[in-house]
Amino acid sequence: MPKLLVKHPQQGEVTFAIIGERITVGRRADNAIQINYGTVSAHHAEFVAVNGHYILRDLNSTNHCFLNGGQILEAPLKNPCKLTIGTVECEFVPDEFDLEEKMEADALRKTIGMLREQNEVLISKLSEQQKQIDILCSARLLTPATGADLVSLRAQAIKLTKERDALSRENKTLQLEVRRLRGIAALTGDKFSMKDTVPITLPPAPSVPQAHVTVVNNEGDVADEDANTPIFKHIAELNAKLRPLVSLLNRQPEDMEARNEMLVLCSHMAERTTSLSHHPVTRLVVSLESLLRDMAHRPGAIEPGLMRTITHAVDFLATLLRPEVLARSNDLPQPSILALDDDKDLLPAIAASLEFAQLSTTTCADAKEALNLMLEGRFDLLLLDIGLPDVNGHDICSSIRKLPGHAKTPIVFLTGNDTLESRVQSSLSGGTDFIGKPFYMYELTVKANTWVFKNQLDLV
Repeated sequence: MPKLLVKHPQQGEVTFAIIGERITVGRRADNAIQINYGTVSAHHAEFVAVNGHYILRDLNSTNHCFLNGGQILEAPLKNPCKLTIGTVECEFVPDEFDLEEKMEADALRKTIGMLREQNEVLISKLSEQQKQIDILCSARLLTPATGADLVSLRAQAIKLTKERDALSRENKTLQLEVRRLRGIAALTGDKFSMKDTVPITLPPAPSVPQAHVTVVNNEGDVADEDANTPIFKHIAELNAKLRPLVSLLNRQPEDMEARNEMLVLCSHMAERTTSLSHHPVTRLVVSLESLLRDMAHRPGAIEPGLMRTITHAVDFLATLLRPEVLARSNDLPQPSILALDDDKDLLPAIAASLEFAQLSTTTCADAKEALNLMLEGRFDLLLLDIGLPDVNGHDICSSIRKLPGHAKTPIVFLTGNDTLESRVQSSLSGGTDFIGKPFYMYELTVKANTWVFKNQLDLV
């Protein structure tokens, strides 16, 4: 049966079993769960059984109810979570968890530390395997070889690829184990948290042909359908629920409840993308979830520029999930970004964040060098600082628009002057978007993913 662990400031920890269709919580003795403390209202809240689980409903209390730090009026309770009734901290534990089986925090630290070390070793091995594959493939293409040599090289490349894929699977298993242990850690009441750690990301895997199945539509016509279609449909349904919350936050940027609901929906989407490997949908959803998770820990209203980034990403995700766009998104090339900024402390941070998100990034601090790089190769996105010392960023933008192949390349201005006048000037000079300094690296990654894939899919 579900349990509520109440950490009473004066009486210590008390555990209540939650039994029945409606269980009231409050200061008075006529409540099924009595919490006799000054900040708890006489009838503060109630647990109500709905479709096999409980919801927590605030009963117009004076000091409110909170779920994992965010104020709520009503919320479903399906997983272990931290509740606050007035100012009294509590823990809700559903049927499948037992408080007596909580692991010690020190043991969890050691286990997670060991798993992270194993992940790092695997990442190193994967990188080495990929280098050997690249060398072998280059050797096959560039050196004169006999038929026997080619057979040997092919066999070695296949063997190394299989070893690399096995390591990838083992790495994914360890990632799931870390996630499971994080859930258990949430029950320990210990202040130890994984929220500030950076998730380990695998290097890009070679593209694999997508599986297809044959379907017959209502008219009897035979058509091909991606085997991942049910996953994409579910993600589209979740994204449709996300969009009204985005509209609400645009009107009420301080609404923590809407912010938490968005994070829950986006987390569900991220879980559904685990089988999609490095698909653009996966990259966009995972980067958006990271940004929303970071926002959940930041008090106060969301800045207008940050809301524009979120709104743009959610709208583009809806476009990306349309069948005609998905059909073109399976075999996109590795994204390539150029970042131009005279701040030599900022450039490495930008490059590291984007490379971590598997967005190949070239950096430079000189405008002429940037123009030469744009002439020499194709970039999917340019990040351009407006306030360069020797030349205006708007002038550089106008020059880039005249270069062959870059008339529509997305150009995002990096600026400390986020005003309407600055935005208008940026647009007139050929800029596509802008991000105000200082900015969150999570926001930059979301914005980069959005524009890179819009460009690669000819949606700019």
